[in-house]
Amino acid sequence: MAFNNLTLREQGWFLWYVQQAATEGKERARAFIERYGENGFKTFLSLEHDRESGGKILDIGEKLSPVLAEEIFEKYGELVEAAMNAGEYLSKKFPRGDGEDSRALETNVADQLLRRGKDLLVQIATMAGEEKNGEAIKNRLSRMKKDVVLFASAFKIYAQPGRVDFDKISGVEIATEQSEDLDGNEIEEMRSIFAANRSGEDFTRQFLAAQLKKFDKIVESAGRKFYMLKNDGRIVSFARFDERDDGKLYFGFFNTESEVRGHGIGGAFMQAILEREARDKDVVLDVRVDNPAAKSYERDFGFKIEKTFVDGKNGATYYRMTRPPGRRASALAA
Repeated sequence: MAFNNLTLREQGWFLWYVQQAATEGKERARAFIERYGENGFKTFLSLEHDRESGGKILDIGEKLSPVLAEEIFEKYGELVEAAMNAGEYLSKKFPRGDGEDSRALETNVADQLLRRGKDLLVQIATMAGEEKNGEAIKNRLSRMKKDVVLFASAFKIYAQPGRVDFDKISGVEIATEQSEDLDGNEIEEMRSIFAANRSGEDFTRQFLAAQLKKFDKIVESAGRKFYMLKNDGRIVSFARFDERDDGKLYFGFFNTESEVRGHGIGGAFMQAILEREARDKDVVLDVRVDNPAAKSYERDFGFKIEKTFVDGKNGATYYRMTRPPGRRASALAA
């Protein structure tokens, strides 16, 4: 292993761990580095945000297959690389305000990325002891794309003052297509996001299958207007509007890539498309009463609960919510 490929910070945190570890911990760390080399070494930078994570890193290396563990450490390394290049990315991607401290922005974005990397290691360490979690770990890694996470972290800093103009962000666009004009890549990307948001312990396979069937049916039907927020050609959020017979618009399929949720992107996108579509029309949506988004729709986007009803197919209780024309969003939501 070439130490000159490692930063002083990376070397320093590994040495700190070894110095304070008991004899058993020192031996585990030595065996770990022999097996995983530079990628494994770099993960100890996560101690900068959690000094208890050293043992968790070793657990990942010991409890998971070496192939899967190597994929995890490579993914962490990608986030570290993105953090180190945050300044260059910001200067190319986002407009700067007058008098803005570019160094402070760069530091904030880099810190967010390193925290995301640490959180990834900690989460996987809690899953590493059970073989059944292997597929869930692989799915998590596949969705955590470096460019997507970097965009989300930078956007969160950029949007903090409440200024969001997608047209001024390099490589970002709000695309509009009728359902019959969507291409195969757009459908597949939206379907993947849709499925990921309905997978996991909170959802049954039967529920996911039924929802995907509904998604496919709607996409295949003509006359549905889709909005897609794209970053460098990749969809990160989408929604649709349907014209109703009563002149109102139905708002549905609002989904945001799981790895960018919590960064203000979905809320800024929803605000932008509501302002485009709903200046002179009522907008209607249905949302489950146990969905946290229901409160956000009411608090942040001007929707009001019209009634409560039970879906005859799945037995779930929903709110029917309506937003009058011209109602501006009051804040950014996740």
